[in-house]
Amino acid sequence: MYKIKRSNFMSVHLMEEEGFADLASGERKSNCLLKIIHHVCVVAIVYELKQNVFEMLECREDFKDYFVGVKSFDEFILRYTTLIQEDWKEKYREKLDFQNIENEIMKKKELYFEYLQKEKNETYSWFSTRIFPNEWTDEKREIIVIIAPEKSRKMNVQKEFVMKEALRLAEKANKAKTEFLSHMSHDIRTPLNAVIGMTTIAKIYAGNREKVEECLEKITVSSKYILALINNILDMSKIESGKMTLNYSPFSIQKVVGDIKTVISPQIEEKKQKLQIHISDDIKEYYVGDVIRTKQILMNIIGNAIKFTPSGGTIYFSVISTKIGMKKDTIRFEIKDTGIGMSEELVKHVFEPFVQEMDRSEIVVEGTGLGLPITKNLVYLLNGKISVESQLGKGSTFIIELPFEQIKIGEEKKSGHSKSSKKVKPEFPKELRILIAEDNDINLEIITTLLEMNGFIVESANNGKEVLEKFKASIQGYYCLIFMDVKMPVMDGLEATKRIRQLDKKDAKTVPIIAMTANVFKEDMCEAEEAGMNDYLIKPLDMELVLKKIAKVLGIDE
Repeated sequence: MYKIKRSNFMSVHLMEEEGFADLASGERKSNCLLKIIHHVCVVAIVYELKQNVFEMLECREDFKDYFVGVKSFDEFILRYTTLIQEDWKEKYREKLDFQNIENEIMKKKELYFEYLQKEKNETYSWFSTRIFPNEWTDEKREIIVIIAPEKSRKMNVQKEFVMKEALRLAEKANKAKTEFLSHMSHDIRTPLNAVIGMTTIAKIYAGNREKVEECLEKITVSSKYILALINNILDMSKIESGKMTLNYSPFSIQKVVGDIKTVISPQIEEKKQKLQIHISDDIKEYYVGDVIRTKQILMNIIGNAIKFTPSGGTIYFSVISTKIGMKKDTIRFEIKDTGIGMSEELVKHVFEPFVQEMDRSEIVVEGTGLGLPITKNLVYLLNGKISVESQLGKGSTFIIELPFEQIKIGEEKKSGHSKSSKKVKPEFPKELRILIAEDNDINLEIITTLLEMNGFIVESANNGKEVLEKFKASIQGYYCLIFMDVKMPVMDGLEATKRIRQLDKKDAKTVPIIAMTANVFKEDMCEAEEAGMNDYLIKPLDMELVLKKIAKVLGIDE
């Protein structure tokens, strides 16, 4: 085996690199350089091409076991490639092929390449192999091989990975936005087409009362669908931004189930389906929780069960207490149907937005594609759990578990869920005058007509400044109430309310002012309250709720 004299090699190398002339200190400098190599390199060898023999100048301690008993360079390559990541092995062998080394060295005096190599902790890092002629020997076919970690490459790769990941997430977000807009365009245009189409038909059949009523009914259904879609989008937005608020109050689970049954019964009857409800005896009459979100969760799941269950199918709705604690009970809601079911693949993604089964063509349904994602997020907000089991062609079972606080006896009166309570339309004194601030003529016409139908006298203003001037010029008690749109030209509703409250007028601080706006977020309601408004109505207006709000601020019993 060929043996290179390290002292000669290192001394000459040091002279070339550092310009030292003192050959007497060569041995000492060689030792210093060996220490440097020890810290920089994993492996350093001298290889004689013709005889296929080598001498190892340096080998890091944790790599020595790989090369025990190695006698030839070919054997060294064979052992070393076991450490190289699979995708790079063949390329490494090609690079260190005898003929390739000769050709490359002849052309550019140096051969350099990078690859992934396994470390002792079983992770892969970037390494390099550098091969160049040994110019400090008479042997012309002798080369030096240096194997070293590539720290700069590792950092660059990490940066590149971060950039690629950021790009991937941006592209994913952009794709999601595009898909979202595509779905929204379709889902909004479909009911809008029905509204426009039915309006046209109603005009054509203006003299046919029955046909007009049929068109109006379809317009109402389509309008409610658009409103539900917008509400779903807003719910998703509030959930994702962390602005979804929960309102806890005493409520009756039995009443929640009863209300849901009342709402879904017409759909059940229309599709000739069966609904079986079971409430366990250990369910207490009252709990504390967010009744609105609980209803929303259950309605979303049961609504899907109805949609995806063909005529004649059955829907099972059971409520049981699975865990009874000192202060809280865990209530399990199980909704099972005999519908068309879902494939295993769909089950995996069913809580993602806009996911649909491609081959569910046997049943036609409408939906926003946001119901289940919203449901899942609401369940999590309530510290609950949701799961689904389904089999294609056999139906689905959704299980929701929600924790509710137990309630003390007598506290249920605060909930407003008394069994004897009935919906009674409030009776208002005659000739109550309401001032409406609304800059949209159609919205103004709608609210004016509905209020006049209920016996109110209505005056209007197109902006906040007009409202302020009209109220300022009126005698005390002339207006019993002001409906104030928030976004208006000249002066908005918030500013107008503040100015009214600051007037030197006896009823300026007491006249009820109700916000009437399309803004639905909690912060908007807080701004209205801070400005001096007494209550808040969200457009589109529900006349039953409008009358309730009027009765509330005027102190009239329903």
